[in-house]
Amino acid sequence: MATFADITERYIHQERLRHVAEYDSLTGLANRYLFQDRLKQAFFTSEREGAEVVVMFLDLDGFKIVNDSLGHAVGDKLLKKVGERLLNILRRVDTVARFGGDEFVILLNPQEKQLAVAEVASKIIQSLAQTYQIEGNEICVTSSIGISGGTAKNASPEKLMKQADAALYLAKSEGKNNFQLFNEALDKEAKKRVFMARQTRSALRHNRFFLEYQPLANIRRKEIVGFEALVRFNDELGRCVYPGDFIAILEESGAIVEAGNWVIDEACRQLSQWHAQQLFPLDGFMSINVSPKQFLDDSLLDSILGSCERYSIRPQCLTIEVTESVLIDKPAKIQRTMSQLKEQGIRFALDDFGTGYSSLTYLQQYPFDHLKIDKSFVANLGSDENSAKITKSIIALGKSMGLTVTAEGVADEPTLKILSAYGADYYQGYFLGRSTIADTAIAQFNRALAAAAN
Repeated sequence: MATFADITERYIHQERLRHVAEYDSLTGLANRYLFQDRLKQAFFTSEREGAEVVVMFLDLDGFKIVNDSLGHAVGDKLLKKVGERLLNILRRVDTVARFGGDEFVILLNPQEKQLAVAEVASKIIQSLAQTYQIEGNEICVTSSIGISGGTAKNASPEKLMKQADAALYLAKSEGKNNFQLFNEALDKEAKKRVFMARQTRSALRHNRFFLEYQPLANIRRKEIVGFEALVRFNDELGRCVYPGDFIAILEESGAIVEAGNWVIDEACRQLSQWHAQQLFPLDGFMSINVSPKQFLDDSLLDSILGSCERYSIRPQCLTIEVTESVLIDKPAKIQRTMSQLKEQGIRFALDDFGTGYSSLTYLQQYPFDHLKIDKSFVANLGSDENSAKITKSIIALGKSMGLTVTAEGVADEPTLKILSAYGADYYQGYFLGRSTIADTAIAQFNRALAAAAN
């Protein structure tokens, strides 16, 4: 016959097992299993009372930087403090769960006021943005939140979770440190994103990526000086898909490094072929766009220099184009990689100049050779006085720093004449020619330049 002590010990053991099964070992918050169970219970309540169930997906902005720079021990302590702040804001009847990493999910028990949801989200964002003191470090992170709500009549647990995740994606794309409520327009966007993600994965698996080449020409000599390699892929129906629709997906999935290395290699292969056929000037260059995640990956240096060696390309023939977003994360690492490539002869262009906030600082800190004026200024050059002043100033700035200046988006001859008068070096755009595949690029654009010169 079991004694009272035996029963008590068995009960304690069972409770420990239950706690392990239902709670996150690091933060003590509910885990995925317990959260999903409570979400189902909330829908049972909603079915009886008709009240709304609200789910929030929360992600920390910049958590990876903390982990990488200060170590996982500090990162773990930060996650614990975030959990504590969330518990202090929310009601006892609400559920806060950690699904893993820096991903938290919140269940607001059935309630009526939609306004209260926005108030709760605002309080969370404000609270989590306050400074954390951990092991002598002053840490600042922000948060992004996606919110979805519904009742048992018009939703399900699975539907709310998917919608909240889609809203979180929007919050991050809107600059982070904000919350977004799911709506029907977002539903369409989410479905489009899911479809495009599937198409992108399929293109990667079946090697349907290809490059088109857009020429850059010398304004005064009207000769092609280089090409910008632009990546595309054909979807399952053979339609061309452009970077604006899939680069973000490659970034999110981590496949951008693999795809980016392929772009580098294929551009070098094509340049080598043009050289061998004497279709391209030996002092011409190929411009290649490199993403932030590629720059943070240790394989970038070997990828570029390896492709140059494999196809007997002089490094001086390559120009790497970067935007300001490349330079924001881990500037010391970016600067080191750029310097190593620069030592080998690789050149760099700062793309979309004039659209960011710190371009002058970047020109001072990083080894740029070119800057490219964003097409938003060039497009209005003949009709907008401010665009003309900005463009003229950018060209003068570039010249004063010993940089060559390229104008993007040149669509007509009057614009080209203005840029020539301002002293720009190169141009690209529809007036010179649209991007096209390698087989037709050289002949097509040389004909266009010959016609323009006559």
